[in-house]
Amino acid sequence: MKNKSKNKQEYKTLLSALAFGATDDSQKILAQNNIPEAKTYEELEVKLAKLYSDSTDKIKLEKQFAEIHPHSKFILKYLAPKQEERPEVIETLKTEVAQPQIVEVKSNASGCGCSSAEGENETKKINIQSLALVSIVAIIGLVIITKR
Repeated sequence: MKNKSKNKQEYKTLLSALAFGATDDSQKILAQNNIPEAKTYEELEVKLAKLYSDSTDKIKLEKQFAEIHPHSKFILKYLAPKQEERPEVIETLKTEVAQPQIVEVKSNASGCGCSSAEGENETKKINIQSLALVSIVAIIGLVIITKR
């Protein structure tokens, strides 16, 4: 392959980042897919693009690309969640997930026209997980609307 210092260019695409920054691993991916080795960085980039466009399992190929990306270790170092195992928290989470909490809400709906039995206390059961999900979606919607 040509000397990298002569071809000093910015990574314009993911495939150029793989061709210039993870050359050996990119060549291995080509070899795994029975594609001949590339002679230049540009040819490697083109072959990776052709492999991707012809691929039937793009998710698997994208995962391979992510594993060999030259910046993947740096990104994961700072953005990956910490893997601290705390048995008491894990057991609590398992219990909460297995048994969804249901809360009874009593309301006096007299005079508002929102109840079929005005003046009577109405008991409703609300699933906390469903309420949390709806709340999150509503908050995201509000953020999107206000950013416009």
